[in-house]
Amino acid sequence: PPNTVVWSPTLQSELETEALYGIENNVKAVGAQIPSPDTSDNSYVTGALHTHSPASIRCRWTGSGHIEGCGTQITRENVPAHFQRFHGIRKMKEDVLVCCQWDGCHKRLRRKNFVRHIREHHMGHPRRKKCLSGN
Repeated sequence: PPNTVVWSPTLQSELETEALYGIENNVKAVGAQIPSPDTSDNSYVTGALHTHSPASIRCRWTGSGHIEGCGTQITRENVPAHFQRFHGIRKMKEDVLVCCQWDGCHKRLRRKNFVRHIREHHMGHPRRKKCLSGN
């Protein structure tokens, strides 16, 4: 396909610093190796939410070299930090297209909608409604 770059040793340092795997803007890097997260790090697990969805779930992102999914426990609150740290969803303009690589998804969406997509579609957390002050 056009605008596709296949992983090579010359791209390794760029891929490691920018973690471009799964980004569909002008370049899509295939086969990038990103360090696996340490799932024993519980700093990402926080208390229960007041919803019917679980407080935390295991990340099922299959990109970034994860064949069976990432496996790190994530919460509604730490979705942005998790995807920045482990899956390279960072330092992007809001209109960049990102391919969701959650197990079985592969939906293309704008970066500005990515966190909402993960929270709503994969974690089952609906958007919080804004309270409007009445007269």
